[in-house]
Amino acid sequence: KPEHTGAWIILQSYGTEKFDNGYMYVSYDDVKIDEVLCGLKNITEVDYDYIYQNDKLGMIDIVGYPSGSRVRTEFTKQSNKEEVINEIGLYSYFEQTATIYYQDSTGMNELVADAEVYPGYNTIEVTTPQTINEDTYYIVVEYNCDTLQGQAAFSVEEVNEDIGANPDISGKSEISVYTNNSYTEWLVPQEYKTNDFGFYEYDENGNPIIIDSQIDWCIKAYTTVKGTE
Repeated sequence: KPEHTGAWIILQSYGTEKFDNGYMYVSYDDVKIDEVLCGLKNITEVDYDYIYQNDKLGMIDIVGYPSGSRVRTEFTKQSNKEEVINEIGLYSYFEQTATIYYQDSTGMNELVADAEVYPGYNTIEVTTPQTINEDTYYIVVEYNCDTLQGQAAFSVEEVNEDIGANPDISGKSEISVYTNNSYTEWLVPQEYKTNDFGFYEYDENGNPIIIDSQIDWCIKAYTTVKGTE
């Protein structure tokens, strides 16, 4: 219970049916309100021809996996032109580092190593622009974080009835978990569960069971048509 009276009055964005007719209250005594703040650290010029994303509503929740784990989302090329990936967009809930790759049937190419990402939306310029070589490709993100008890935080878009979010989930998100100094095969997130990680809950006997929580990773790719950069 707060020691003093008085509170900040906050108008939230979920509509008048949520909270107190759309308003929330945060006590003046709340000492943790500024622990996770989102804002603009820096910006780059908006200069792209195509944007690839499956998370149309953006970040709704986070899920923890062992630091060093990799997630990937599948994209389909939007044009018959020669497109080049110049920037990657990520949403991060914590300060951590990200190594980002382009992947197709020929293998995986590193786009940028150990990029610093901050709470909120991040637009990261790739070290070497990557030509999209096939109609279907993946963006792979490896998160590393030393401050979350061995976990990295992966931001997701998901169906969440509590806040009225009902996105059209693409079903094109997978994870390769880093465990025992190696990577698992690519799995849909619901297929990986332990006592510490994954989308799961416990049954009446204490056994973990998979939660049917369909998600899209919060990953975007920005491209330009070659010759127009």
